Amino acid sequence: MGRVASAFPVKPGCFYVYVIGHDSGPQKVGYSGDPAYRAWCLKVARKPHFSVHYQLEICAQDVIGVEVLAHWLLRDSALGKEWFNVTPKQAAGAIDRAAAMYARGERAPPRSDLMVVPIATSFPVELLDRLTAFRAKEPGLPNRSEAIRILVNEALEARSRKPSPPSSDR
Repeated sequence: MGRVASAFPVKPGCFYVYVIGHDSGPQKVGYSGDPAYRAWCLKVARKPHFSVHYQLEICAQDVIGVEVLAHWLLRDSALGKEWFNVTPKQAAGAIDRAAAMYARGERAPPRSDLMVVPIATSFPVELLDRLTAFRAKEPGLPNRSEAIRILVNEALEARSRKPSPPSSDR
């Protein structure tokens, strides 16, 4: 069987964290020594027209850690395993951010902490503006869901430290 030609150059012995998918729709974030060949394998498995949208070379000892951290950053858009409901640009941005975070020594939490339950809610525009301002001041510019989790956790922690008001007997 012939090998597929890569649109991106690959080096023997190197690994890449990649984004594979259609131009729109779900994107796969994974790692491989040859992302173009991986895309070809997905096409053979009844997923035609996949393209490698992005790949970042990562040394072998760090590739899994960067991939897991990218998955953690995209967790709010997870569709299952390595598939995310994001654009190729958003997925590539998560990979770049994960690589920078990993290089600084940051790691994704253990897998059990990755479990999130999606909830739908609505916010007044003014509250979203305040949330956006909060996000801009946070390191790493968390996405909306992560910013909401940070704020809710801080509020709950503050409330748990606050003494309870005396109960009234009626």
